[in-house]
Amino acid sequence: MILEDKIQNLRKILGEIQPGIVAVSGGIDSSVLAALIRKWELDFKGVFFSGPHLTKYEKSWARKILRDIGLDFFEIRLNLLNIREIKNNSKSRCYFCKKYIFKELKKVYPQQNIVEGSHLDDEKKFRPGEIALKELGILSPYKISKITKQDIKTLAMILNLKIEDFPSRPCLLTRFPYHAKISEELLSLIRTLEDFILSKGIKNFRIRMQEKDFFIHVSRDEKTKFIENQGEIMEFFVKKGIDQVDIKFLKDVSGFFDAK
Repeated sequence: MILEDKIQNLRKILGEIQPGIVAVSGGIDSSVLAALIRKWELDFKGVFFSGPHLTKYEKSWARKILRDIGLDFFEIRLNLLNIREIKNNSKSRCYFCKKYIFKELKKVYPQQNIVEGSHLDDEKKFRPGEIALKELGILSPYKISKITKQDIKTLAMILNLKIEDFPSRPCLLTRFPYHAKISEELLSLIRTLEDFILSKGIKNFRIRMQEKDFFIHVSRDEKTKFIENQGEIMEFFVKKGIDQVDIKFLKDVSGFFDAK
């Protein structure tokens, strides 16, 4: 199926299920979906879930994206560590996370159709949260329309959204190995450290912690920028009581603990 046909199918699906709610994280997938909804003048509100699982930068970025798109939105603040399976970082953490946040949304808007930005390529990856979406009846219109990640990148360019502004930034719970109990203090520390690196204009990286060891995994695309700021970054880590950090420049910084 060519992209033009997929787009027309997507527009038809969204038109048939409006009015509704679109979940927007600030990443490219959901942001493009929200931008298309706004462009087509469909009857949807945006929702953004915030909480300690995100950095200050990511919260500000998601709000900015929604304002720039011009879509009316509201914010739901949640503490995911209130859920035992999430706090204990079970391998099904994303299932319990999606179940929790979208159940909370359905309490507020029980009669509305809710859509989110999972695409066809997500079916090839480990995505336990997808099960929760199906159980709750949350719709993934990209999947129904057979839209892939590359299709979304093409749509972003058509919409004049800069792809480089949307590096993958999964929630901070992914910075710990499965079954490592996550405390408010540890999450706050990772959040503070990542916000500092983000303030240097470096976006595609992860700070990870395993037992008491800290790692910074940086995309090779941002190696030069990181090295330029490495002195300040290390000074900041020392101020936070961390004097040993393993730095690696990787082709792909995603899914580190999934690969283990």
